[in-house]
Amino acid sequence: CLCDAGWSGLLCDVACPGAPVCTLHGSCNAQTAGCQCFAGYSGVDCGKECAGGWRTPCSLHGHCFDGATGNGTCSCAVGYAGASCELTCKGGADTPCNGHGTCSRVDGTCQCSGTWSGEACGECAEGWYGSDCSLTCFEGVSADRLCICNRYWAGASCSVECLGGSDTPCGGHGVCND
Repeated sequence: CLCDAGWSGLLCDVACPGAPVCTLHGSCNAQTAGCQCFAGYSGVDCGKECAGGWRTPCSLHGHCFDGATGNGTCSCAVGYAGASCELTCKGGADTPCNGHGTCSRVDGTCQCSGTWSGEACGECAEGWYGSDCSLTCFEGVSADRLCICNRYWAGASCSVECLGGSDTPCGGHGVCND
């Protein structure tokens, strides 16, 4: 038998899923009576559109699980997030989280690693300084990757107490050179 569109089987008695056939988003395979979905559509009856739409599945920043066995969800490329990969990770798609953290696949926010902080992990965490945020700032505050010493402390990492200590710096007859 040569079956009419939407029918299959030896006696043309098996209907393809979806009404109309494959929800008009695929074609019926006459041998298997299953739908073969067009790109951007998924599900047994091809009735589910990929996240981001069939024209721009996954916002063109990921892979859509389409086809009859797919579910229309996206797997985003590195640097993108969101259900349809519509969000760019903080720090940019090329360098998500400035290379110092992990981008959330849900909302594109960063979880900074180790000694890094900030919205896009581009700043040193409190207590750290240096170009790579690997140096400890002992008695000071870190700002702009520098260690700014507290009063009566000196040195690059603010680890040297002024002579005479905080009670009588410089013997009470001078100013601590920090």
